[in-house]
Amino acid sequence: MKLIILIGSFLIFSNLNYCQNKPGFFDYQEVKKSFKYYIKNLEKVELLKTKMNDSLISLVNSFKKRTSSICGNYTQLELEKQRKYLIEQHEKIETFRVYALNELKKEQDNLESITEEKISAIMKSFCGLKGILFLSKRTDLLYCENCEDYTAEFKKFINLKI
Repeated sequence: MKLIILIGSFLIFSNLNYCQNKPGFFDYQEVKKSFKYYIKNLEKVELLKTKMNDSLISLVNSFKKRTSSICGNYTQLELEKQRKYLIEQHEKIETFRVYALNELKKEQDNLESITEEKISAIMKSFCGLKGILFLSKRTDLLYCENCEDYTAEFKKFINLKI
């Protein structure tokens, strides 16, 4: 009798467990784009991009102004000074452009990395709460039979956690 009860309980609980542990996936890009932390910090990166772009435009405009003012009767020495100055300004613009691109890339990469870490940590909490044993990004899956799409639920959950 005990054996029948034990087997019956095992079947009931293992069946419930199976239903709760349905594997699933989520659309990482969709979740990331709705993640409040990402949105807020992406605005900061965009602001930095605007500032860098404005600074670069200012440098280019002063360069254009200087080049357009070079017309007239200059001595060879004066022309050589102007040429050296313009070369220096051009190098300054190019150096700033490279610096700005590197800084923006570093900020964007940092944002992506931290966002992925935060989403991963929240995903573990989500899986624990929902009893999900396997949850993956949609792009990481080659094939998953009977997988459930948890994107909508995870989007709601992730913004409640922050």
